[in-house]
Amino acid sequence: MNLDDIEKRIAHIREVAPDFEAAHGREDELRADFIEYVSKHGPSPLREMAAAILTTDSIDFPRYCA
Repeated sequence: MNLDDIEKRIAHIREVAPDFEAAHGREDELRADFIEYVSKHGPSPLREMAAAILTTDSIDFPRYCA
């Protein structure tokens, strides 16, 4: 992941913004992917903090948008 990749994904979010559910989903995916990237490639302690944030994925509760 680099800034060019991120900017392309942001442009895609802008393109699909009229479909707010799709835009929201792409935004969530970008944020999750960035946090995962930092958890693997970031400097410590950011790497550790990002890895801790990703553990919320395993918490069992419904995830949906109305």
